[in-house]
Amino acid sequence: MKLVLPFPPTVKHYYRAPNKEAVKGKHPLSEQGRKYKKVVYARW
Repeated sequence: MKLVLPFPPTVKHYYRAPNKEAVKGKHPLSEQGRKYKKVVYARW
């Protein structure tokens, strides 16, 4: 089996680091990260 995936975004573009107090210190996925994850799961 051969799995072909798109080139992933860089770490700086995959995660975001918000400064708001409620989510400060957490690193949720950015919009680019969510799009990449969606494409990868669709091809799996």
